[in-house]
This record gives sequence, C-alpha cells and structure tokens, in this order.
Amino acid sequence: MQRATVISDHTFIMKVRTAILLAFIGGMVDADSFWFHGGVFASLQSGNLVLLGINIARGHWTAVWQRLIPLLIFFLAVGVTRIVQQTISVQSLRQWIRITIAVETLLIILSATLNFLPNIVITSGLSALSGIQLQSFRNIDDVTFNSTMMTGNIRACAAFLFGGLWQHDWVMVNQGLKLLGIFSGFCIGAVTLVFLSDQFGQLSLLLAVIILIIILVDLLSTHLTD
Repeated sequence: MQRATVISDHTFIMKVRTAILLAFIGGMVDADSFWFHGGVFASLQSGNLVLLGINIARGHWTAVWQRLIPLLIFFLAVGVTRIVQQTISVQSLRQWIRITIAVETLLIILSATLNFLPNIVITSGLSALSGIQLQSFRNIDDVTFNSTMMTGNIRACAAFLFGGLWQHDWVMVNQGLKLLGIFSGFCIGAVTLVFLSDQFGQLSLLLAVIILIIILVDLLSTHLTD
C-alpha cells in the first residue's frame, strides 16, 4: 500500500515578505534572550557553544547549565518538529501551520509576561520557539533561508550577489537581495526589541504576537508545491 504523503515530502514555499517577518521575530527573540536573560542566545547555538566552552574551561558551572539546557531544548524542538512533519498528512498542512504559529505565540506571551521565572526557564522556552520556527519555515522561491540564525544567509547572499554581478546573472542577484532583506529584517528585529525595551521592558516582545498574526495570514494564502 502506498505511503500517505506527509509534510516532510513537500517544499513549502512562502513569500519573501513572510520570510523577512519571520527573521524580524528571530531577531527580537534572540535580542530578548541575550539582553534580559543572562547573555544566553535563544537560537544562535554556535554562540552558546562558545560560551559553554569558555565557562567549562573556567569552571563556572552555573553558567554552563544556563547555556547547555537551552541548547538541548533547541535540539529537541527541531527533532520533535521533524518527527511531526514526517507523521502529519500534507492534507493537514494548514492546520499544522495554525498549530505552529499558536505554539510560537503562546511561548512569546509566556516569556514576555512571566518574567519572575528563572532565566533558564525563559531562555529554554525561547529556544524551543526558535527550534520550531527554524525547522518549520525554510524556503522562499528557489532559495533556502534561515529565519533564526543569519550566518548561512549572509554567506549565501554574498555568493549570489558577487557571483551574479560577475556573471551578469540577474536572477542570482535577485536571490541575493532576498537574503539581504532577510538578515536585515533580523537585525531590525533586534534593534526594535532593545529600543522598545526602554519604555516597555520585556513586554516589548509582545510586538511579535502582532507580527505572527500577519505571518499566519500570509502563510495560509501560500501554495504548497512538490
């Protein structure tokens, strides 16, 4: 009997605007985690690994746990999301999108409002959010992107822009410009979070809830392609 088609068998293509908004949220989340919760990154796990190594070398074991636990939560969030994608039928894609955005929204609200909780609890929740978003949304047109970590986007942007300009390939240049918009959106998200925090503190993160509603509308109007 033929296996049912599941979400992981398909590439979900989204609008560039949606990708930029997702990156904006990624920037807000990482800035909030680092700025308010002890210098721990929600999604930049290479940064957490460096800080983990430094603190192991120095014997700062409390700081080690503060970075190790969110890293493990991120790892598990990506893994569980992948299992779900390999389990749910593609016919349930739109329901899966609603659930994913709802989970992200809940984690943001809890992180923004329950600031009396220990930092490790908040950063773990934000890391789960980042892992879910990273695994769930990764394609615009024929370009793969990352909405929570920017090194790959910056590398690909440079390759597309310089390669396209050198070969007069304007399709490649256009791909590079899309990625430029995405990592610029990430930076603007971080700037916005810190700027608003002067007035609203951690409640500034609630702006991401409004952005997520816009993203949900965009995603539900996006087509699924093979």
